Amino acid sequence: MANQKQETKRVNVAPYIIIPLLLILVTFGGLFLYVYSKRDVARIVVDFPITERMIYLEIKNMERFGIKPQTNSTATEIQEFYSTARAKAITNLTDFFVVLQKARDTNQYDIPGDQIEQRIKDVLAMSQMNTLDEYLTEGEVSESEFRTQVKNQLIYEKMTDPLRAEVGQPMAAELEEYFNTVKDQLVVPETVDFDMIVVPDEKTRNKVLEELAKGKGNNFAEVAKKYSTDLASRENGGRMISVPKDSIPEVEVKNALFPPTPNFPLKLEQGIIQPIVTQKSGEYIVRLNKRNPAQKPALYGTVSLYNAESKKYEKVEIKPQVVSMWQNTKGESAVSAYVKRLSDYYESRIYDRVKGNMPWAGLERFFSSIFGNSLWNQIMGVEDK
Repeated sequence: MANQKQETKRVNVAPYIIIPLLLILVTFGGLFLYVYSKRDVARIVVDFPITERMIYLEIKNMERFGIKPQTNSTATEIQEFYSTARAKAITNLTDFFVVLQKARDTNQYDIPGDQIEQRIKDVLAMSQMNTLDEYLTEGEVSESEFRTQVKNQLIYEKMTDPLRAEVGQPMAAELEEYFNTVKDQLVVPETVDFDMIVVPDEKTRNKVLEELAKGKGNNFAEVAKKYSTDLASRENGGRMISVPKDSIPEVEVKNALFPPTPNFPLKLEQGIIQPIVTQKSGEYIVRLNKRNPAQKPALYGTVSLYNAESKKYEKVEIKPQVVSMWQNTKGESAVSAYVKRLSDYYESRIYDRVKGNMPWAGLERFFSSIFGNSLWNQIMGVEDK
């Protein structure tokens, strides 16, 4: 054949480059978003993630029960406290969720809606709050979070209450031995019964004392309702019953009612109306009615306690209280042993960010190598180590 010009067909290679790049970018982005969505997870207990939000709410719950730093703590001490509290919160949540996981594994995870609604009503009643919104605001939780908390708590109780119910009655010797370990907790401290009127200044105090003198003290309740600024006692005519020393915040009043020394000059005598000036809470007019000495209980004895409903002192047997305490202690021990067995059983399926064994830990290391540790930690919202 003669010289023929052969045509070369051009191949468009762009799709072969762009499409794989797009696939890589989509995959890369998807993996990044997946890891980023897990940044709030501190631990996984099988099917249950423990998030930073849950840890925060658990610490707030501890604070409501009085577990908080001392008011005079240093910045370092406060930091150490919250570090310890965080570890405790994670442990508490882990113990809680292993029980819930057992419920899920054994098809016991459902709770009827009416039980949830009833528990919500009970919680509101115990908190003495009028509305659910008020409770949610105080607890810093959404309604969805709260309902989940209530449901989970009911599941936890369903799984653990039978263990507590199995605890029987203690033998006499066993109860006596237990009583010897807790009897100091059952001591009823010294208390006082007294009347008080709180006023803002010396002028009002003198006016109150003048009216009380005219009535020879028999009009104390009437005068208290008329002048006292203390809302807690005013409606009762200023009467305070069975008040222990630690329940009186004003030092001057506390020392007058519970003198630090036998010859304390401002010690109140029974039946005498006496003014007391405080540094923080204004002027007090106080009348001591009765001193109730401390009571050391005996296992088969009684103590005298004030009943706010009947408004009188009543004899209360000690033994039933000790039996109840013993049963609670034994029940909690049974639950703790149960939780320990579950923790051991699920141990291989509990993942922790600090230990670096999260299911996505490899992806985190991959992205950290690309972005650099410092930038990656900023992206994930954690502090540089």
